[in-house]
Amino acid sequence: MPLLTTLANGSARGFGLGAGSAGYWQGGEVTETIVRPSGGTAYYGTSVDLNEDSTYAIVGAPLNTVGWAYIYSVSGTTFTQQAAINGGSNSGSYQNGDNFGNAVAISGDGAVAVMGAPGYDISINTLNTGDAYVFERSGTTWTQRARLGTTRLSTDQDLNDFFGNAVDIDEDGTYVVVSANSDDGNDTGGSGPGAIYACGPYSGSSYSSGKITASDGVDGDSFGYDVAISGNGSYIIVGSPLKAVSGLGIAGGVYIYERTGSNFSAANETIIDNPVPASADYFGRSVDINYDGTWAAIGGYGDDDAASGAGAVFVYKRTGSSWTQQAKLVADDAAVNDGLGVSTGGIQISNDGTKIVVGAWGDDPGGAAYIFERTGESWKQTRKLTASDATAGDQYAHGLQGGVSISDDGETILIGASREDGGAGDPTSNRGCVYLYNK
Repeated sequence: MPLLTTLANGSARGFGLGAGSAGYWQGGEVTETIVRPSGGTAYYGTSVDLNEDSTYAIVGAPLNTVGWAYIYSVSGTTFTQQAAINGGSNSGSYQNGDNFGNAVAISGDGAVAVMGAPGYDISINTLNTGDAYVFERSGTTWTQRARLGTTRLSTDQDLNDFFGNAVDIDEDGTYVVVSANSDDGNDTGGSGPGAIYACGPYSGSSYSSGKITASDGVDGDSFGYDVAISGNGSYIIVGSPLKAVSGLGIAGGVYIYERTGSNFSAANETIIDNPVPASADYFGRSVDINYDGTWAAIGGYGDDDAASGAGAVFVYKRTGSSWTQQAKLVADDAAVNDGLGVSTGGIQISNDGTKIVVGAWGDDPGGAAYIFERTGESWKQTRKLTASDATAGDQYAHGLQGGVSISDDGETILIGASREDGGAGDPTSNRGCVYLYNK
């Protein structure tokens, strides 16, 4: 069973308030519940996700031996573990370093979950091919629905593809998306442009799988570093943060794919390059899209507008098939190297597109998360979240080392801190924990 600590906190204990019009998260008391794993789990909280009404949560601990994913039912602030999963069917070939749980996602209805294992080795000479698994719930029991690595063509399973680096799932598990951000497409094992795999619709027994690559991709773009699918399963957003734009390296770009039939085989592609490119902006390092594919949130943790390396969030809105920038968001207290929007799993937007939570791993002492809310077409920061027990190096809200998630209704937030050291009385190095926030 997880270990719980619940604290009622106001702005005086690390919950800074943002300027601007009132929002759900602005003002008032917030309850913080700290959930720590029992046993010797390490790097717990690297990845996290909540379902639509925050009644289910999934937490990844990929550096704990082969890697684990933990699934909980949640009632208020009580976490009840339903499953601890460290790989599915794999012919007994899982090994330390497979990073199972590196990325996790749970469907809106809380009945289906997907876990990535980008370090999985298909053979002793083909390392880091990667894999991904889908599990489904019946009552309180979770069983494997699909192993997605086997849906790829054998000729496409290659050295250092990192299939499973990022994953996402729609409202009911009909569609799943998995990235292989170093896929090179020619079996050389080099750092290729990257690819994603749009899996679905689910037939009742298996997922079809379609490989998607950027129409203008080049080696080293890291297409698929982060990926998300809309709740209705119609749109996929893909980050390509190492893409050069206007001759500027690592400026970054994003791709949005609109499904036109039952699958993504003939999807329409929209390319959104960094609108104000600069070298090392990492635009697209973190991405998310809301339920109906109307609003998209894009992190660029290297953006220097507020301060060097302070980071920024870019908000785009779709009208018909056209996407336009609506806002560029920076933290009210932005500082050098805060890294707002730093990494995979480090940003999420609510179902209705009115709330964004995003991590800033470099905020002192151990990281922070910022909440931005929309009234009409106007976005404002409404709250800053920090851990009540923050210490340097916790990786709170880091993204790839401490995920963030907001429930689809926008009223509950879950944040990982994979290098948190176990709390008072249990100073286990890098044990990790997650923080649940309710208002």
